[in-house]
Amino acid sequence: MSGDIGDILESFEGPRTLQYFVVLLMIVVGVLAIGSVLSSLYGIYWIEDIGLALAENPMALLNLAGFLALIALLITITPTILKYVGELY
Repeated sequence: MSGDIGDILESFEGPRTLQYFVVLLMIVVGVLAIGSVLSSLYGIYWIEDIGLALAENPMALLNLAGFLALIALLITITPTILKYVGELY
């Protein structure tokens, strides 16, 4: 076996991460739709290029979703931690 515990932890994604990933995918689809309309009507290509770059690399979206889930976890647990730290002193 060549895998270690780090590979196992990196391959698991929680439900919040997957929820954020689906939302990010929907945003990318919207950016692509708006970008294609803007590029065909007005010649603005940079929005479509950004959408295509994100659509071609879904692992970057998954990593971003994981980062957003981590930030959401920190925001969620911070008041609880501060409450218990306040009780210690």
